[in-house]
Amino acid sequence: MGQLMSFLFNVDCTGKEGASIVTVPVVDNSGPLVRSLVQAIIYEKEQYREPERAFPEYVTHFLLKEYAGTVAKDINALHEHDNEALFKRQSIETKCETRGYSLVCIKQTLLTLAARYSSAAVFSELLSHPQIDPNIADEAGDTPLHIATKLGRMDLVFLLLNDDRIDIEKKDALGGTARRLSVIQKYSDIEELIMKVSAEKPNQSSCVPHSERL
Repeated sequence: MGQLMSFLFNVDCTGKEGASIVTVPVVDNSGPLVRSLVQAIIYEKEQYREPERAFPEYVTHFLLKEYAGTVAKDINALHEHDNEALFKRQSIETKCETRGYSLVCIKQTLLTLAARYSSAAVFSELLSHPQIDPNIADEAGDTPLHIATKLGRMDLVFLLLNDDRIDIEKKDALGGTARRLSVIQKYSDIEELIMKVSAEKPNQSSCVPHSERL
C-alpha cells in the first residue's frame, strides 16, 4: 500500500486524460490510512459527475479495505495541509490553487470531503464505520448533510437520512438546517424526503418558518 500511495501522490505525472497527479501532504495526528484516504478522496475530484473515470475511485476503494479497523479519533478528525494550505485557516471565500485543483481553504473531515467529491458507493463505505460521526461539521460549519443538500446530491441525502445517528436539525454557520437549505436551493425532492424522515422520527422535526422560505 505504501508504494502505491507514494507513486500516486508523491510523483508528478500526467494520466491518459491529462490530469496531473498531485502531492497533497496532510498534517495532523491521524493514522497513515486516514491521511491516504484524504488524499485519495481529493484526487477523485468530483468523480461522481464523471463515473466513467474509474481509476481515481479505485484507489479509494483499495484503501477502504483496511478502513474497518480505523479508530474514531482518526476518522472524525478535521484535516489540513501544510505550506500549500489546501485547508488553511483563511476566509472560506478564499480559493487555493494546487496544480490545477481549486478548493475552498477549510479543514474538512473524511465525510465532508466525500460529500463534495466522492461517489455514493465510497460515501456509503465511509458512513458504514460504526464510530464515524456524520454530524461533525467542517471548519466552515457545514455537515455532510448540509453539503449534500447544497449540491443536490439526493443519493447522499438518502444515505444520511437513513442513518440513525444523523441530526436532521443541526444548523450550519448561518443558522440554516438541511431542510432550509433545500428550500433555498429549490431542491423540492430533497425537501420532501427530509420532511418525510422528520415525520417518522419522533425526536426530529424540520420546520421552516414561512418568513424564512424564499
